[in-house]
Amino acid sequence: MRRILEIFLFVVLPVVVGVVNILSCGAASALSTWVAGEEEHPWGKTGTPWALDLMTKQGWIQPEYADSTTNLVPGLTKRGGTAWSPQWYGGYLGVVADGDSTTAWNMVPYAASHPVRGVSLLIDLGVIFPLNRITLFTGEGDEANVNILTGYEIYVNDGDPKNTIAGEPNYTFLARDTENEEAEIDVRFRTQFVRYIKLMVASDYGFVISEVGAYGSGYAPMARYRSDPIDLGSPANFGRIELSAQVDPKAKILLRTRTGSTPDPYIYYGKTGVGGEEAPVSK
Repeated sequence: MRRILEIFLFVVLPVVVGVVNILSCGAASALSTWVAGEEEHPWGKTGTPWALDLMTKQGWIQPEYADSTTNLVPGLTKRGGTAWSPQWYGGYLGVVADGDSTTAWNMVPYAASHPVRGVSLLIDLGVIFPLNRITLFTGEGDEANVNILTGYEIYVNDGDPKNTIAGEPNYTFLARDTENEEAEIDVRFRTQFVRYIKLMVASDYGFVISEVGAYGSGYAPMARYRSDPIDLGSPANFGRIELSAQVDPKAKILLRTRTGSTPDPYIYYGKTGVGGEEAPVSK
């Protein structure tokens, strides 16, 4: 007899998921159904979607889709991604990933002996996407191209945990321009999986970057949904769990659940002060 249920969905390649039905029989043997993905329990309010789009069709979700019109960078924080520079105080550079062209990263040399050459911008999209275009919006500049990023190199990493060095992404060279005169930098390449983007400054002059763009063609290869603990109100016997889905031939979907009598699946211990003894405590 359990009263708490948790749902975990793991998706590999395109899968369209409808509703999850949980049939349970309570202590009084009254049959009831708890449904995720319908109006009473919508996906976005009953758990945490990761790399999933909540579709306009009621009750359906699918892996995020990269296309030529939607910039994937502004959504990186909801996927657990970030934008930052090791050479920038505070590190975090949300101004280049907020979708607002009026906010910008303004980098100027501290002195002639400390140029900005070698400064880097690191972007983690939070999810692997099939990309084929990266854009940079830099300062408009004057006749001397002040504020325009006049020199840059771009590198990418596919997000494979095996493609790392000492735990850090092992980047592959993508593009270079040391004589750029355009305020909008537009780099196009053959579609490939990308999660991490690295920009290296190849100029001694100050610059402004207001937005970074990432575009592609195709679905995120992995996505997941994890529900909040579902309290059924009283101990219940579970009948069956049904998943309505449309799955491409090469795609896979894993449905995993766990049950218990409390919302928190963990047991916490604290030192008693007597030798190395420990005793259960609240969180």
